[in-house]
Amino acid sequence: MADYFVEETYRRIRQLRIQGAINIAIAGVEAVAASLSRNPAALGENMKLLESARATEPALRNSFSMIRQVMKKGGNGKAVCARILFHLRGSRQPIASCGAGLVKNRMTVLTHCHSSTAVAILRQARGNGRRFRVYSTETRPRFQGRTTASELSELGIPTTMIVDSAANFFMHEAGLFLVGCDAINYKGDLFNKIGTSMIALSAREHKVPLYSATSLFKFDPATRKRPEPIEEREPSEVAMQQHFPKVKIRNPAFDKTPAKFVKGYITEAGIVRPRDVEKKAKKFFKSILKSAL
Repeated sequence: MADYFVEETYRRIRQLRIQGAINIAIAGVEAVAASLSRNPAALGENMKLLESARATEPALRNSFSMIRQVMKKGGNGKAVCARILFHLRGSRQPIASCGAGLVKNRMTVLTHCHSSTAVAILRQARGNGRRFRVYSTETRPRFQGRTTASELSELGIPTTMIVDSAANFFMHEAGLFLVGCDAINYKGDLFNKIGTSMIALSAREHKVPLYSATSLFKFDPATRKRPEPIEEREPSEVAMQQHFPKVKIRNPAFDKTPAKFVKGYITEAGIVRPRDVEKKAKKFFKSILKSAL
């Protein structure tokens, strides 16, 4: 039987009370680390349950894969959990420092959805003395872009919120399209909040570079064997079914933006070209495993 704390973490992830790929990975590893003290024999079941909470979450799966590899070699489970948590929690600052240089004075930045790492980049750029403004999409259907707009405005960054479908209308003013990331496949394709690929088409047409702020934990090595799974959420996020009894409603949470539309990934290892992500990520994973053994 799965640990109670693990089950509660699973419910919080499923109910979207924990959001953001790195936050989900941190919560999952913390739950597993705590469960090792109470019932180490349930480790496999606990990790399997948490992995099933969300489909498009390679950061969580990669973390658990490392735990399995280290413990299989006789390593200490709690120690490897602590090492992974150190890297997960520490990834944001080097990414912010790296990405801040992309933001220039008098630039307009367009964002989509909410990424705490992308916000950290803009916060760092502001702290470095850059003066710029931001267009933030609402990001329907859950309106995470409103969180982005609120956070940026609190930082004193001039921010304008727009509906998602207005992105192309304002794209000619932008000098940078900055988003987060939920997954990267072996080709370097970006998986992010639904609508990212549509806005990326506009950015490409207007010659606005697209950069994704992401930890290398989000590279999914399993995409060599299968496509990245795309989570579909409840139709009620879009509309109440009883109002449209004869209408089928689909609600994919993410979409794929081809690597050719992505100028670069802003990572803890620097800015990485899409074609180099797999190599950089594998090297990054090996360094964590080596430090944990």
